[in-house]
Amino acid sequence: THQATVFSGKAVSGKGVVSRGSCLSYDFIDLDYGFIDPDNALLDDGNSYGISFSRSLGSTFYLTGGYSRAESDYLFGNQYFDVDTDRFALGLGAHFALAECIDLTLEGGFDHIDSEYGGNGALDYDSWGYYIGPGIRARFDRIEVFAKAIYYDREGVVAPYGVDDEGWVFNPGLLYHLNDTVALKVAADLSDSNEAITFGARIHF
Repeated sequence: THQATVFSGKAVSGKGVVSRGSCLSYDFIDLDYGFIDPDNALLDDGNSYGISFSRSLGSTFYLTGGYSRAESDYLFGNQYFDVDTDRFALGLGAHFALAECIDLTLEGGFDHIDSEYGGNGALDYDSWGYYIGPGIRARFDRIEVFAKAIYYDREGVVAPYGVDDEGWVFNPGLLYHLNDTVALKVAADLSDSNEAITFGARIHF
């Protein structure tokens, strides 16, 4: 991924990037920690952590997947209780070059959410859903920016506590590539029911 070696076909030296092909890798692991601001008076601010991956399948397609856990509090009666949500996702993506170091992406897949509400098990739910949407990635030397617009649809959710059964999530972000293996990452997830910001690292392999 860089520094006088090869970053997905692109060589990098201490003086910058020397093009030898695509500079956008689809072989990486992301580690993220986030802060959640729900758009619901019954839910308190929360946090999340997760791990996700991308793996090339030839020159166009790539496999995606991940696990994340969100932890918050919800108001039930006159008391706050814990609410914990686990999400598993697996999908497939494709990328198409628009220009040097600029790709259009399309991703889709399925996910499963398991949410547990302390103090009131009747609110617990398991939910299967699907997601699909376009995105864009662009890299300029050590700086990479990306943005995705993802449509999702799911069943079995509890709408009063800020979980919509369908809608859009806008996911913009920025990476700073430190070397050929590690990049620092900051991103956001913006939807009608939640706003979140995440910080983390991307590890290329």
